[in-house]
Amino acid sequence: MNLRGTGRIVAGVVTVIVLLSGCGSGEEILDSTPSTSAPTSTSTSTVAGEPGPDCTDAAASAGTGVEMMLVGDCVDGWVAAMDADYAAECTECESVLLLRAEAGQWRVAHNCNQYAPLLEGMCAQVTPSPDWPVSVATDPGYPSPEVACEIWDANTWEENLEETDCDA
Repeated sequence: MNLRGTGRIVAGVVTVIVLLSGCGSGEEILDSTPSTSAPTSTSTSTVAGEPGPDCTDAAASAGTGVEMMLVGDCVDGWVAAMDADYAAECTECESVLLLRAEAGQWRVAHNCNQYAPLLEGMCAQVTPSPDWPVSVATDPGYPSPEVACEIWDANTWEENLEETDCDA
C-alpha cells in the first residue's frame, strides 16, 4: 500500500502488511500500529453511509479541505478519491482515499491500496497533520460489502471475487 505522498505523514492503524511502492519522495512513511483488538459485534461495515453531498471534485474538495479528484462513482454516501497534489506527483499511485459523507460533507475515512480489495480492516485510518490539514470522518467505518463492490474496482477483479463476494 503506497502511503507516501507530497510531504504529508498519514498516521493510522493498519491490520494488514504495509507494502510501499516507489511513489513519492521516500521520506514519508505511514506511522502504523498493528491492531491487536478483536473485531467488535458493532461493526460499521454493514452500516450504510448517509446520502452523499454532490458527487463532484469541488464538493469533495470543500468537505475535506484539500483539492480532491474523485476516481469513481458516489454510492450510498461513499466514494474513492485522490488528493490532487499527490496524484500530480505520482505516476502509478497505489494510495486512494475512501471518503464518507458525514454531516452533508465529504470527509476522509481511510487511505487504501487501490489494487487490494476494499474490506474492513484493510486500510489505514487517516489523521490530519500540519502539512496535510484534511477533514476526517469522526466515524470512518467501512462501506457495506455491496457498496464496496460498486465503488472499488479491485473488489470485482477475478482474483478477488472469492474474498469479496462481488460479481465480476
